[in-house]
Amino acid sequence: MRVLLCDDDALLCAIVGDLLTNLGHEVTTARDGAQALETLQKNKFDVAILDFLMPKKNGLEVLIELKKWPERPKVVILSAISPKTLPSLKHEAPDAILEKPVNEKKLRKALSLLALPP
Repeated sequence: MRVLLCDDDALLCAIVGDLLTNLGHEVTTARDGAQALETLQKNKFDVAILDFLMPKKNGLEVLIELKKWPERPKVVILSAISPKTLPSLKHEAPDAILEKPVNEKKLRKALSLLALPP
């Protein structure tokens, strides 16, 4: 799968990017929501993994924008905040939520929820 990984934490991007690459995915990174939208407009991705809290546009704002597109990637929201305490996601539900800290097991589980063809 082609994955856009967007987080303002460079170390987290490197770690999760390596996990995704080791799982066989092609990974592109962005550092904020505005850069993520720009990258998504220029390239086709199967999945966008977006940090919930980041500068310029947060993950929820990017998700809301993507829902307006006729074709969009599946969206995974990445957050250190428990999904149960993210009330704003109830109305704009992402395809999956990935809770930090991220490990391979959590990442595999989140990606498996997307039901994408191999």
